[in-house]
Amino acid sequence: MKGLTHDERRALRKQIADACAAGKDAKTAAMEFGVSLSYVKAACYGHGVKFPRPPSPLQIISREQWDAMDWSMRDCDIAAILSVSRERVRQVRILRGEPKSSQKRKKRLGIKTEAWLLENRATVAGMTLTEIRRSMPFKVSATCVFRALNDAGMEYRKPMRLSEMVTRENIEKFIVVTQPAGCWEWVGGHRGPGYAGVGKEYGHRFVYELFNGPIPDGLWCLHKCDNPLCVNPEHLYAGTASDNARDRVERGRHHGPLPDADVIELRRLFGEGESIPSLSKRFDRSIPSIYDIIKGRTHRDRMNGAAR
Repeated sequence: MKGLTHDERRALRKQIADACAAGKDAKTAAMEFGVSLSYVKAACYGHGVKFPRPPSPLQIISREQWDAMDWSMRDCDIAAILSVSRERVRQVRILRGEPKSSQKRKKRLGIKTEAWLLENRATVAGMTLTEIRRSMPFKVSATCVFRALNDAGMEYRKPMRLSEMVTRENIEKFIVVTQPAGCWEWVGGHRGPGYAGVGKEYGHRFVYELFNGPIPDGLWCLHKCDNPLCVNPEHLYAGTASDNARDRVERGRHHGPLPDADVIELRRLFGEGESIPSLSKRFDRSIPSIYDIIKGRTHRDRMNGAAR
């Protein structure tokens, strides 16, 4: 099609339309002229010829044959009996309003699951959904087990959350004590940039409230040891945002503004092609900070003709 001129394409569309007007099937015409069905359809409509739609699956095989089929069978079995594709069986299933074979399988599996649950009611009592599913002799999804339990009017035990499992008596299961600082490093999960996590809550805040009670509104839970993973109550205290900023400066984690000479040098190196990650390592600043300096969002008074 790419090598044809405009006049040749017009002639081809005329030939396609004439062939369809003579009674040729659209799919046959498409294969004969080497075009798509959409092109055949456009050629017919352009020359006022009725588009010969492909025959319905119900017209290829007699209605009596379809009616005689057991529609509880799988699509592949019906397709093998009638020597047609599974896609054609799916099309006929939709035209007849028959339920999908997958829906029938799900329904049968749900009935089987519910029967097994009722038969083993005493065994599964007090088990979680996952434990029930693993104890079943056949494969089934958690959703199917959940629906079968609801249909049977049975309950299951919901798994405990981490925040419900941690207590003052068993906290040693979730920590590793480091020496000589005596930090309780949390091993139950992380949250944020290296901090301990208990579900959606910070671990050090959770443990502080576990031992010392609720933190007053407006206060933060801060570390004395400067170890984000530490949850030792003796290393924690409630303080303000100003206290947190003061600790950051005193412990050398606050860089301060970049010197004028470094800003000029940074922009010069970027103009020569050095990457932002490389500049971040060279000047010990975060990538967003380097990007802001280059774009002039910070240190605007020291642009000195550098790239914006």
